[in-house]
Amino acid sequence: MNQATKNEIINITTSDVTNLEVINTINKTQPNSLKITLDHNVHPEELIKNLTNFLESINPNIVVLDMPYLNEVQLNLKVRHTYQGFNKSILNYVRREISQTVTKDDYVIDATIGNGNDTLFLATLVTNGKVFGYDIQKAAIMATKEKVKDFPNVYLYQESHENMINLKLDKKIKIILFNLGYLP
Repeated sequence: MNQATKNEIINITTSDVTNLEVINTINKTQPNSLKITLDHNVHPEELIKNLTNFLESINPNIVVLDMPYLNEVQLNLKVRHTYQGFNKSILNYVRREISQTVTKDDYVIDATIGNGNDTLFLATLVTNGKVFGYDIQKAAIMATKEKVKDFPNVYLYQESHENMINLKLDKKIKIILFNLGYLP
């Protein structure tokens, strides 16, 4: 497992999912997202059971972007009545699609930054690119500034996303994300 810190995507292997220390670290640090890769040849039925147990033991708010046997694990969770909408969550779906679409050099826009979670997620993906975030609420800008303070490639604008048309850029925007919740 790579070093787990809050607000980032961490990579683990299928052998990590049975390691109690790894599970405790994940639950303690609360990373935004996980990617699970196959690292050894285990019988598929055992691996599906291990992955299912793992998902039941971590915080359900952690987005799993990729893992082997996704459909089989979801079925297992449903059979156990512990299914939490893992693959049906629109947030999981959107983040998985974005992570498979953008590259580290892309320019992206979070059109409605709110609490900054999506802005932070995008910043972790486009480390050599740029993230442009928009929100009309000062509280949204302030909360997001704190979350992305370690990312110099994030630019926040306290204005309506309709003004994104005025950006003067040297390359095209890869994605524009609208998460239409609200900041209470």
